[in-house]
Amino acid sequence: MGSFLIFERFQWLDFQVRNGRFPNAVSLARKFEISPKTAQRNIDFMRDRLAAPLEYNTSRKGYRYTDDCYELPRLFASQAEILAVLIAQYLLSGNDGGLIAKNLGAFSRKLLSDVLRITWPVGC
Repeated sequence: MGSFLIFERFQWLDFQVRNGRFPNAVSLARKFEISPKTAQRNIDFMRDRLAAPLEYNTSRKGYRYTDDCYELPRLFASQAEILAVLIAQYLLSGNDGGLIAKNLGAFSRKLLSDVLRITWPVGC
């Protein structure tokens, strides 16, 4: 449940930034009834771990994107979850695997493309 709430904060912040509203930790904290420190940690996570090109604008007292092409990842997964999917795909690739192997392979490609997009952003 907690991950969904954090993702909702990321989506809200992304929407605010895209619409030129210059959100900050105080507005995020107020919207989601969290502490300003927690809100700032969420903003820092977006910038540092999700590669969001967030920049603080001191005159507007809020954040903006330095690259309008940025997109939030569509799927959040831990390293352990990604590893589990890749291992399962590898184990099933040794035989026919059938429908499960086929679907797992497709999911793995989606997962990896999203991970690579976050790590190595490309232009719009």
